[in-house]
Amino acid sequence: MTNEERRAALEAIIYAADEPATVEQLAAALDEEKLVVQASLDELVASYAAEERGIEVRAVAGGYKMYTKPQHHDVVRRFIKSLRPPLQATGHRPGNRRNSQREHFRRTENAARQTPHHDSRS
Repeated sequence: MTNEERRAALEAIIYAADEPATVEQLAAALDEEKLVVQASLDELVASYAAEERGIEVRAVAGGYKMYTKPQHHDVVRRFIKSLRPPLQATGHRPGNRRNSQREHFRRTENAARQTPHHDSRS
């Protein structure tokens, strides 16, 4: 597997996972050494941080998870509130993508409150 393929696979797994994916879990899924996976994860995290994207890959709770960037929380909140019927904060139910999105946004906001915000535009 090339480094580009590895980063793409890691990105897909992290996106699809409901909970933070650990290096051990990711290495096992890719059948790769932990050090190689960690190096690719570091590159993936840096690429999301450096680019003008609305999401980031963040190390949290012993694993990696995707979150909306703090500077986009207001617009995402307005969007979610504008949906009809409004999204319910009932947590994730298998097959219910709208609840999953709401739960993801709630986790993102909670994590952002716990993490100091550094505006990359400065």
